[in-house]
Amino acid sequence: MKKLFTLSALALASFGAYAQLPVSQQPALKNAIIEEFTGVNCVYCPDGHKIAAQIVAANPGRAFAVNIHQGSFATPSAGQPDFRTPDGNAIATISGMGITGYPQGAVNRKAYPTTATALAMSRSAWTAAVNAVLAQSAYVNVAGQAELNAATNQLTINVEAFYTANSPAATNKLTVMLLQNNINGPQTGAAQFNPTMVNPDGSYRHMKALRDVITTGATGEDITTTTQGTLVQRTYNYTIPATIGTIPVDVSNLEIVAFVAEGVTNIINVAKVPISYTGLTTVNNANLVSVTQPDDLCDANFAPVIQLKNMGSATINSAVINYNVNGGTNWNYFFNGSIGPLGTQTITLPAIVGFPLNPSNTLNVTVSSVNGGNDDDPSNNSNSTPFNATTSASQTLNLTLNVLQDRYGDEITWKFFNAGGTQIAAGGPYTQLAANGTQLNTHQITLPASGCYRFAIYDSYGDGINAGYGAGNVTILDGNNNTVYFNNGTYSSIAARNFYGNTSLGINDASLESSLSIFPNPVGNSATVQFQLSSDENVSVNILNAYGQSVIKQNLGKLAAARTYNQTVDVTNLSNGMYFMEIQAGNSVVTRKFSVGK
Repeated sequence: MKKLFTLSALALASFGAYAQLPVSQQPALKNAIIEEFTGVNCVYCPDGHKIAAQIVAANPGRAFAVNIHQGSFATPSAGQPDFRTPDGNAIATISGMGITGYPQGAVNRKAYPTTATALAMSRSAWTAAVNAVLAQSAYVNVAGQAELNAATNQLTINVEAFYTANSPAATNKLTVMLLQNNINGPQTGAAQFNPTMVNPDGSYRHMKALRDVITTGATGEDITTTTQGTLVQRTYNYTIPATIGTIPVDVSNLEIVAFVAEGVTNIINVAKVPISYTGLTTVNNANLVSVTQPDDLCDANFAPVIQLKNMGSATINSAVINYNVNGGTNWNYFFNGSIGPLGTQTITLPAIVGFPLNPSNTLNVTVSSVNGGNDDDPSNNSNSTPFNATTSASQTLNLTLNVLQDRYGDEITWKFFNAGGTQIAAGGPYTQLAANGTQLNTHQITLPASGCYRFAIYDSYGDGINAGYGAGNVTILDGNNNTVYFNNGTYSSIAARNFYGNTSLGINDASLESSLSIFPNPVGNSATVQFQLSSDENVSVNILNAYGQSVIKQNLGKLAAARTYNQTVDVTNLSNGMYFMEIQAGNSVVTRKFSVGK
């Protein structure tokens, strides 16, 4: 996988072999690097990620971070990706590292304060340690430049180090690390301690993850001339694999850092090595990599999420994106931003609303122009995904939620949302049981009105509630004891469902219940409501939008039994979208869903 091509220590007169660098020859202060020891099952580690990111942001170009997944908290559970690397394990066992908990991190592999007995320190000490490092003089400067051939996945890295003063050690160590950003996966404690890195699907965006140490040996390779005026130049050729461990390598999200240490510890200076790309055969080339499949919908209103990758040599600064449902009316989005060569960006498009929602549907997305002109490769400009209308519905506004927890009830929470995304009910966490097993937690929920709702249940550890510690599950029942939703507990971080919440007061008129229909559906400017009654009753029509708001009311007066009624309701003023029609006859209320599509 890795291969060292050139290794040399040259006199100052040789300087300039790599014109794209060169390393500075002027005395400078130290840069800092935080090596955080972390794991996907460590509840407080996202707080460490956040603190390290804040330190890096506060010191641009001078502070750097790497997340080393290592130790018991990094051991993946069933179905989890494995972020661990042999190099990371070796770094964690450096003499004097002294890891006693997670997250901990070493700053320049130097004890802080100087009275400390271990290199690894609590996250609360990182800021002060970094500030102390940044104020110190460095006797060596580091710089680099990397080139990645997109056609062959060959990475060439040039690194230079220049000694502005003598090192107190006859032998120093040079380390070049390969990191990867934006790896989506599970992370315990993410929502609590670093929510901005949580994706809509509940996964977590892992940053600065160590994937490999490119230099020979996890703790670096020797620099044997360390006197003032020495220029060190080294070149590495590295073939980027498709995966490292179980995790795919995304070349657009790679990062390289290089540093010189006095030995295995005491890092003197560090630099980020920029990557340029070759082997790209087109200039303007937007690849629509994916279109995220929406959850089963309850109303005709959702914001599509796409992933756009730049396969051209020119930065994508603008693009026109067209999208529709089932080949209907196109919506247009004008993207303005910056996606560099091989870069990937997730884009949330403006919500598409008012389309006829069928039982089965297709979301179609196309990139119609790039940087104000045609795409050089239109073959990858379109993508689509199927989605369905939800089949979950409650006949009543009163619900029963049964959460059969596993042993680790303290990891479980749940929420109900209305169609506007406002939380209307929440619960959990629960008590942790003394041993593996289950315990039933029952809650009574009252929906405020007919309409669309969303239920979500979360597990902070990321293994659901049926992963070997008790066969948990979750069930929602309506007031008639019908199952609205069931999940067997084998989700990861989140399981969710959209559903209809309808009203039913008392015992409904049997004829009304069985005969009520609305046609056509979708409706244009008028709807025909067909129904029968078992007895003479006062009848009214109430139409509600997806938020449960009444938009049309019509009193039909007292109607006789044993007749078929075909009542026309004018919906000309309604926008396209999903609605509910309530027919009340005496004390009976029957609800039907319909959509308007003009």
